[in-house]
Amino acid sequence: MKVLVVEDDSQLCSLFELIFKHIGINADIVNSFEKAIELIQTKQYDIVITDYELPDGNGDQLAKEIKKISPGQIVIGMSGNKSAPQRFSGYVDKFIQKPFNISELSDTISTSMKKQA
Repeated sequence: MKVLVVEDDSQLCSLFELIFKHIGINADIVNSFEKAIELIQTKQYDIVITDYELPDGNGDQLAKEIKKISPGQIVIGMSGNKSAPQRFSGYVDKFIQKPFNISELSDTISTSMKKQA
């Protein structure tokens, strides 16, 4: 499985790297909208996980652009802001509230993959 994580918090990026390595998922981790779009245009991912607040855009805009490039792409939105689920439009397939635990993240990924199959 190949995952793209878009998160601007460097500590959380390190945590994602450890989590995905531990559960055997190959992940690319970037910290901006622009870098995510560059990768989406050149690589294929099973899942994209994006934070809502990014330094050069937001996760909802990113999800919309990703769906234009790859309409079937699974996109999971995440945020620590309690109002974020309402901010994400219909372009995200799932939402996960920060902070989250590893099993919650793993379950969200598994559920999303089952829906795609």
